[in-house]
Amino acid sequence: MNKKTIVIGILLLAGVLVGTVLQFNSLDGRIVNYKEKSEELSGDEKQLKAITVGYCPTMGRYAKKISAENEAIKLEIFSSASVALNALELGLIDAVIIGRAAYPYEIGPRTKETRLRSGYTLVGNERALIDREELNNIEIHTYLTREKVQEQLSKDANIVTHESKDEAIETGLNKALLIPWEDYKPPYELIIPVNSDGSKVEEFRAPVVYHNKLEEGHINIIEKFKE
Repeated sequence: MNKKTIVIGILLLAGVLVGTVLQFNSLDGRIVNYKEKSEELSGDEKQLKAITVGYCPTMGRYAKKISAENEAIKLEIFSSASVALNALELGLIDAVIIGRAAYPYEIGPRTKETRLRSGYTLVGNERALIDREELNNIEIHTYLTREKVQEQLSKDANIVTHESKDEAIETGLNKALLIPWEDYKPPYELIIPVNSDGSKVEEFRAPVVYHNKLEEGHINIIEKFKE
């Protein structure tokens, strides 16, 4: 065994002890690179880098569940979905979880969307807030089945069910139209039910995550909460 072989053997042992991976030139045995073992790990085995997830007040329950999955996920509350989305576009945070779909102008072409739960919302021609107790006093149109509507509204609600989707939209947008979040799109404007304290009624919100670039491990954690 020559000196060169002994030196390489010692370096290999040192690499194991300090947790590094040594790479050798196959032609002459020279060390050409080294890296931490953690860089070779993938998926859930790899230590996730710290990220900040912003959220609007109605999504606190979901945000806290996601954060509890990994200490690398930090939270920051924002006053509204629009403010949180703006922080995302400015690069101040890494992801947001909000209670509605984003308007096209609120997100960039790189932004990715993950919907954690489906649900229903009220829309009309004009954006408005309505007291939860007043829902029984307005005419609500829909193309959903009565069974689905009653899951969302009280039995005393004034519901007008249409046989066709087009008919419901044509009539209902002038008043109030109950639709699945999947059908929400511009130019629909949200009619937002609120509680007596001014907070938005969570039953009419649906958790949606937006991000521009997250690691696979972060995405896997978020997708665990799809319902």
